[in-house]
Amino acid sequence: MKKFFLIAGVTIFVFGGGFLAIKGLTGKIYHSCTCYRFNIDNVEMRARINIPRVDSVNCDFDEIALVKTNVFYLSMDQNLKNYAKKNKFKRVTDSTYIHVGEREDHSWDAIFNTNTGRLDVAIDYVNL
Repeated sequence: MKKFFLIAGVTIFVFGGGFLAIKGLTGKIYHSCTCYRFNIDNVEMRARINIPRVDSVNCDFDEIALVKTNVFYLSMDQNLKNYAKKNKFKRVTDSTYIHVGEREDHSWDAIFNTNTGRLDVAIDYVNL
């Protein structure tokens, strides 16, 4: 019986520690506004879109205005129209799609061009 409680306690400790570690990392990514660490993950969490394989990224974070702008050049060997559909972009023209939204602590604007593979994402942080 003592062995059972020891194994159960260790199991709860390991899984609890793992859960807290994942929760802590997720929080760090969510609050990381710079262009250096977790940039793509932060954009994915904030703008609620998936960023697939990219060829290059240009990022700028304005610390005064609290606005991060990213220009992603997606790999052209992907089905880009399907990407726009899966990520709930709204079609504006034949090749231009937008995805906008707002939450309590941020808003975002994403413009995607399927001809060039260019994805522009601007995130406006509020209450950092």
